[in-house]
Amino acid sequence: MKIRNLVEIIKAKAKITTDQDLCRYLGVTQPALISWKNKNKTVDEKLIAQLIRKSRQSATEASHIDTITPIVEFFPVTPVPTIHNKKYQIFKSDNSATRYKKELKDRLASSHGIYVFHDSRGRALYAGKARKTKLWNEINNALNRPRYTQTVYRVKHPDQDKQFKDANEKNRQPRLRTLYLYELAKYFSAYEIVDGMIDRLEALLVRCFANDLLNRKMEKFARKRKKKVKSK
Repeated sequence: MKIRNLVEIIKAKAKITTDQDLCRYLGVTQPALISWKNKNKTVDEKLIAQLIRKSRQSATEASHIDTITPIVEFFPVTPVPTIHNKKYQIFKSDNSATRYKKELKDRLASSHGIYVFHDSRGRALYAGKARKTKLWNEINNALNRPRYTQTVYRVKHPDQDKQFKDANEKNRQPRLRTLYLYELAKYFSAYEIVDGMIDRLEALLVRCFANDLLNRKMEKFARKRKKKVKSK
């Protein structure tokens, strides 16, 4: 087999469209790839072994570098009601928002990964993942989700135009109330994670900070089970 044919087969199998991406995939330089194509030598065992070694090195380096990409850290949570005023989102993102916020929203709306809510001192409150949905959707869903772990003592005060009375005149007892994250969180951080690592990295966060987070369950380091091939 000629090397030019081998290169085209690899591109097709790996669904690669450009030589630049192919070089990154194989772990070779573009001049080297061009030289191979021009000479169009016959593939030998030495070249195949070299390609396997370089591609493995490239995959390892990519896994180390690309597994976690910070998108934003400790960004202020400024809850704003949605159109129907039934839910809140983490910050304003409509036409009146700043360019920075609109572009951040677009980045979150196109990424999968992990997010963390922080309190006013920057301590982690809740860690979550967005694997099946995008970060923007999942972060806002978490912001509005009631959880029994988010209970604190609060006094309910009237919102209506009522006369103020001292606490000794009108007894308002502190009672346990369920709060939402939009009432508790002051900052959030978001990280883009390769799909295969999202579950395990979320589990790591929850297990490391189980006594600090408001997550209601302990995440496990689940392994994907191989599907059994049915015998014909």
